[in-house]
Amino acid sequence: MKVLIYPSHNDSFSLVILESLALGTPVVAYDIPGPKSVFSDVPDVLFVREFDVRGLALAVVRILDNYDHYLGLIYSEKLLSFIRLHTSWDLVTKQVINLIKESVVR
Repeated sequence: MKVLIYPSHNDSFSLVILESLALGTPVVAYDIPGPKSVFSDVPDVLFVREFDVRGLALAVVRILDNYDHYLGLIYSEKLLSFIRLHTSWDLVTKQVINLIKESVVR
């Protein structure tokens, strides 16, 4: 059994969270805007209030106590589709092009 504890206070799109999910590892993280905006609909990512260390620990215990449930979610089609979408180099390329275009327009 394993759980990634991700106590970051500053992040945007977290590749660490995405890679953990791709490897079948549930995640507990602070509810900072970046990761929360990307992963809030992913059932294997639990968010707790920022700086709530006890909340992180309790969320880890919740996952470990219900590990079979979370393991089943890891292999859900919803999560697998999410992972496929966010690991597509075509999508990454389009996003980089859009960022370049946006910065040129400014």
